[in-house]
Amino acid sequence: MTAPAPDTTAPAPHVIILAGGSGTRLWPLSRHARPKFLLDLGGSGTLLAETIRRALAITDPARVHLVSGVEHADAVTAAAAAFGIDSFCFEPSPRDTTAAITLAVLQVVATDPAAFIVSLPADHHIEDPGGAGWTRTIGHALAAAGSEGQIVTIGVRPTYASTGYGYISAESAVPGRPSRRVLAFHEKPDAGTAAGYLASGRYVWNTAIMAFAGQSFLEQLRVTAPDIVASVSRALSSDAAVDAVAWAGTRSIAIEHSLMEPAAAAGRVSVVDGDFGWTDVGTWSAVAEIGLMDQADDHVVAIAAERPFVVVGPDAGDRRFAVLGIDDLVVVDTGEVVLITTARHANDVKELVDRVDARGWKDLL
Repeated sequence: MTAPAPDTTAPAPHVIILAGGSGTRLWPLSRHARPKFLLDLGGSGTLLAETIRRALAITDPARVHLVSGVEHADAVTAAAAAFGIDSFCFEPSPRDTTAAITLAVLQVVATDPAAFIVSLPADHHIEDPGGAGWTRTIGHALAAAGSEGQIVTIGVRPTYASTGYGYISAESAVPGRPSRRVLAFHEKPDAGTAAGYLASGRYVWNTAIMAFAGQSFLEQLRVTAPDIVASVSRALSSDAAVDAVAWAGTRSIAIEHSLMEPAAAAGRVSVVDGDFGWTDVGTWSAVAEIGLMDQADDHVVAIAAERPFVVVGPDAGDRRFAVLGIDDLVVVDTGEVVLITTARHANDVKELVDRVDARGWKDLL
């Protein structure tokens, strides 16, 4: 029995792109003024531009809506304009993903009460030559959201025991049915737990990509986090402007904790396996592993050093690096500061940035 084909007669979905977060673990290239989603890590445009292209593979520009912070309004508006997109919500201050998604969902359903919506983080990278896997996966997710009334998330089969990703456990697959009922969401595990998840074959990485009916999302969130729906509703005006005072009173919490975990416990969340390669580009070691950035081979000489990864930023000048006896070295040179770490410690760059902040080096943030 084969999986049913997605309904191609249904209206195109709306797509919400969440252009937020600082991407601290990609410091020092990523900064407050130039967060991860505004970086070009592979020569094909910024991560935000990549995400917009994925959105336009499943809908038209009039149905794409960007959510970002006011401090990045100019950069996000300019990036979207290149694709003919002009729908935005700008948050006066960060309030995590629940408030950001709710803000955009309320804006969409105000004009299209029957809307189906796909929510995408703006700072991930997907490998899908030709794009067929992406469109097929989203089609199955939207079909499940429509026929089963579920909030549907996209999972990706793990290729290694990552301690940097959240995981999802789900019921066994049913032949001919792409979606599976989610049993639980799991926080980033330690190494032993991650190895167990990988060996079991029953867990997938949580990509934070979701599909749902807008009204269903709001209905469930009014049960699990009614204060957020009420607060965001008060802050949002009819022209998509956001009142800073009302917004400041909105609770800050990730969508996994406010909605997805309790909704999964109530049997209201499903997962569809992504038919593509995926990474959240969360660390410099991840950038090195998937070859997003060309390392500066002409700036490096190495002896007894396996897999050195050296990135020289556009303002770094002509500094050269000699590496001796250090495996998996990661060096990122921006000119004003040089990050020196290893692949093993790349997950801990955020703690280093906290130390830089405490040191008073505000110009590096």
